[in-house]
Amino acid sequence: LQYTAPLWRPAAPEAIRTPLLWLAGDADAVIPEPVQRRSASYYGADYRVVPGAGHDLMLERSSADTARLLHEWLVHR
Repeated sequence: LQYTAPLWRPAAPEAIRTPLLWLAGDADAVIPEPVQRRSASYYGADYRVVPGAGHDLMLERSSADTARLLHEWLVHR
């Protein structure tokens, strides 16, 4: 539903009251990495890039790297 404009609107950054982590694959063919970086910045999210990953981070061969980044971020938080 996120791409159905009448049904979904992004939250205003100031309405978000929880830490955010934005993970991006540097080989994402759907949403280019610079666009993801800009979106993460808009929301004030921590931003991490998974080298060699595409769009489906947890289904990629690099899924262990994605899990490690997520785990490290949670432990730090």
